[in-house]
Formats: sequence, structure tokens, C-alpha cells
Amino acid sequence: MFNSTTNTSRRRPQPPLGVMLLRQRDICRKTGLSRTKLDSLEMSGRFPRRMRLPGRVVAWRSDEVDRWIEDVSQNRVDLADLRYKRREEREMQHQAAIAAVTAAANVGHD
Repeated sequence: MFNSTTNTSRRRPQPPLGVMLLRQRDICRKTGLSRTKLDSLEMSGRFPRRMRLPGRVVAWRSDEVDRWIEDVSQNRVDLADLRYKRREEREMQHQAAIAAVTAAANVGHD
């Protein structure tokens, strides 16, 4: 029978509601990362660390993975903007090269 006065101080703290433990297969599906890339990112400290569970099981907290996805999303680059900037840089380099050739050609004609 359940006793409401049972000492619960030995219980482990519970994760916040809505936090789940995700296995490696779930992480790979959710992020699109391969297992090798996931391991590499984790070892370099750029991905949340796994938790070891009983029975040779590892898992990640869903809230930490979601936060990582959010952080990665914040740092993404708009490819159209990047292409425009690169095109602009190439055009400036081209104009500088033309100016240098023109200046070199005009050196002896003064």
C-alpha cells in the first residue's frame, strides 16, 4: 500500500515536464547528422553530451538537443546573400585588376 508520508528525499530530481531522452537513432533523424558526425561534434564540444544509462544505453536530453538546433539555426547564412557578396567581391577584384593593368600601361605614356 502506498504511504503518502514516505520519504522521497532519495529520489533523483525529475527533468522538467516535456523533456525526453533521445537515443542516437532519434538524434540522427532529428538533426540529419550521421552517427560519425554526431560523435565528432560531441567530442569537440560542439554538441550536447550524452548521458550513460543502465544497460550500456546512451541518450541525450531533448531540451539540450532542441537548444543546439536553435543555436545552429541562429547562425545559418542566407545563401542568396552570400552569393551576392561573393559576386560583388569578384567584381571589385576584377575592377582593381583592370585599373592596375591600365595604370601600368599608362606609365610610359606621360
